[in-house]
Amino acid sequence: MTGAVASGVTPPRYIEPNAVYAIMRRVEGRRFLLRPDGALNDLVRYYLALFAQRHGVKIHVM
Repeated sequence: MTGAVASGVTPPRYIEPNAVYAIMRRVEGRRFLLRPDGALNDLVRYYLALFAQRHGVKIHVM
């Protein structure tokens, strides 16, 4: 085997233009490792907005 399958990494998904996707948060071993913190929440929101704008993705709910 070669590539992503041999390394245990799944290949990237094809993103259909104008489609809606549900994305859930997932953590290591089903443990929530991030503490609830206003500054951390702001940082996550900032980068989510930055990359959504950069890649033309619309965020419906957060």
